[in-house]
Amino acid sequence: MAKSKNKRRIRWARVFGVILLIFAIIASAIAVYAVNIIRTLAADLPQPDEVKLDIQEPSTVYDRNGIVLGYLGSSAPYKYVSLEEMGPLVKTVFVGSEDHRFYNHGPVDWVGIVRATLTNLMHGSIQQGGSTITQQLARVMFNLGMETSMDRKLKEFVLAYRLEQRYTKDQILELYLNMVYFGDGCHGVETAAQHYFGKHTSELTLSEVALLAGILPAPSVRAPTSNLEAAINGRNVVLNKLLSQEAISEEEYEEAKNQTIELSQTSLVELDAKGYAMDFIRSFLVENFGADLTFSGGLSVYTTFDVKLIEGLQSSIEQYLDERDKSITGTVVLDDKGVRQPQPGAIIIDPRNGEILAMVGGRKYSETQYNRAMAPRSTGSSFKPIEYAAAVQMNMLTPFDTWVSEPIKVPIPGDTWSPHEFNNTWWGQITVREAIVRSSNIAAVKTALLVGIDAVQYYAKKFGITEEVRPVPSTAIGVNEITPLNLALSYAPFANGGYAVEPVFIKEVKNSVGVTIYKQTPWKYKVIDESTAYVMSDMLHSMFMGNAYTPKAAVDGRFLAGKSGTTSSWKDSWYVGYSTNFVYALTVGIDADIPEVKGAYKNMTTKHPGMWLWGYTARDLFKAKLIPVGPALSKPKNIVSVTVNLKDSELLGGGSQKPVSSITKPEAVPLQTSPVSWETLSLSADLTVTYNADCSTFQPVRVLWPVPTKQEPPLEECEFIPEPLPEEEEQQEQEIPTSPVTPNQTPQSKKPEKKDQKKNST
Repeated sequence: MAKSKNKRRIRWARVFGVILLIFAIIASAIAVYAVNIIRTLAADLPQPDEVKLDIQEPSTVYDRNGIVLGYLGSSAPYKYVSLEEMGPLVKTVFVGSEDHRFYNHGPVDWVGIVRATLTNLMHGSIQQGGSTITQQLARVMFNLGMETSMDRKLKEFVLAYRLEQRYTKDQILELYLNMVYFGDGCHGVETAAQHYFGKHTSELTLSEVALLAGILPAPSVRAPTSNLEAAINGRNVVLNKLLSQEAISEEEYEEAKNQTIELSQTSLVELDAKGYAMDFIRSFLVENFGADLTFSGGLSVYTTFDVKLIEGLQSSIEQYLDERDKSITGTVVLDDKGVRQPQPGAIIIDPRNGEILAMVGGRKYSETQYNRAMAPRSTGSSFKPIEYAAAVQMNMLTPFDTWVSEPIKVPIPGDTWSPHEFNNTWWGQITVREAIVRSSNIAAVKTALLVGIDAVQYYAKKFGITEEVRPVPSTAIGVNEITPLNLALSYAPFANGGYAVEPVFIKEVKNSVGVTIYKQTPWKYKVIDESTAYVMSDMLHSMFMGNAYTPKAAVDGRFLAGKSGTTSSWKDSWYVGYSTNFVYALTVGIDADIPEVKGAYKNMTTKHPGMWLWGYTARDLFKAKLIPVGPALSKPKNIVSVTVNLKDSELLGGGSQKPVSSITKPEAVPLQTSPVSWETLSLSADLTVTYNADCSTFQPVRVLWPVPTKQEPPLEECEFIPEPLPEEEEQQEQEIPTSPVTPNQTPQSKKPEKKDQKKNST
């Protein structure tokens, strides 16, 4: 029995010895590796005041004429400040936020690592980090990056020990606060304080210091100039930590949490006109090139924007909205966030190549950084030209065909839908041209159901609408939410002879040594016939004849066309106007359905705000020659003029029978031999639209029935069309890509492929 026990002891002793040997070998290997790291990376650590950061220049953004649009990165110069100059508040907040046991543990907080590990295991995700301030300094000072590898972590541990051998705790904290990154190209707490608040670090309040500390976990996301809400959320997290550690009192906590964050007005006011365009450019560059290269890589960014046009547009919009506030409401209307209402969203593009010329996302960037030029809003009647274009392209409507404005019932799943005109009256028989000018909802619904909702969806997508266009009858009257940019793009085919265009806003990006690292080439493709585009422009030009607001812009004889739009309760008021060299889309409305704001805003709708504002601001831009007169609208050779004997509507003069002349496509000349005959229109097995059997006796007019029950898209294929080269570049041939180039994709040089066009099914 004793002999057996001795054997077991000997066996366990041998196992234990092997385990110790293994641990000794591993420990020796780690020790050798650590010694090598110390020798190669941390042999000569500098004194705190000798630390030099490689702070590169911010990126410079230029407009289309070479004028500086702005800078991406901190405009405040980097300055190293001592811990004493920072003040005690900075020390308290950052230690409490990042490493509250900093002065009580060594270079590595083993207690903190165990606590963070257990917390993360309990939550099943990363909730806490275990890195000390010393470890974070090692990561920044020696550029170890954020790679989650054992090699990087071991280097961080070893260097943290070496740092604490060389420096005191206060020196380490001082180095850390002068080197850490705060977003927007700001390295160091003093630079961040100057950039974001226009103050020295010692002048910051508890709330402001906590906001800076809250940026550190995600500086590219929480920079307050681009995402104030995220920055404030980060501040509140820091304040909660400080309260739980009893580093601040309950009273100090409440005061700091309730303090309104006021960013440096110097930097924001400078961006009042250009800020929305700069944010748009910044987002693209960060997504494609990363925050470091964008904010401190010294890039040169050449854009399509026009600084003078942006400033003129913003100034004009602000002036007229201010005047309207005073003359109609008599007071300033604020929403629950303290933002003046209504707010505009405006975009101007060149329909010939898709270049974005101007962008205004609000009255003033210093008041609100929300970019309404890129925010989807319900479009109302400004969407209707798309369905009318589909009907004209399919040879199913002409400008003097007629619809009857009357009660109709459209079956929808489980119910029926009864659209009505905006003034809740019925207008009787109206021409297509008049239906467009008067924004007839009944005519729009009938037109959409005539061509098929699927055809409306098809053309909307082809014209440049990337948002969802729902397959429902109400799509016809603009219930879908679309951004001003995409709505402006959808009007480009009317202005340029039938081509859809891709938005372009960055022409070229060069790195700090002048090498081109990105370039975008404009492209376009055919979506409607040139004759269809001309007929649509001719009808939309009627919006500038006899209207009280838009003729204000007709100051220099240029061709103008456009369409208005409003949504329920006038929440959004639109106007999209264009000529051959620009499309200007404008929406004016309230940001939220707040009863008090809606009630006050309703007082402003005695006139169409969008149409009114568009007319006056466009007039200002034309007079200042910020938008030059474009080429004349080219009339296709196959357009013909036709005279129809039709009783005039109110729009055309009213009163008596007389011939009416209009242009049209030769293959769509209206018939003049048959009276109107309304019939049931079957669109599918489960959707039938019925019309009032009693019809007006106005005649002769075109017979629109019978209609095919299914319309296939008329343009199945598309072909990319090369842009004409500038005169100075004629010697350098360029090739056009054969696939759409999105803003996130660098164009590839390939020759266009020839594709067979399928014939119209109609």
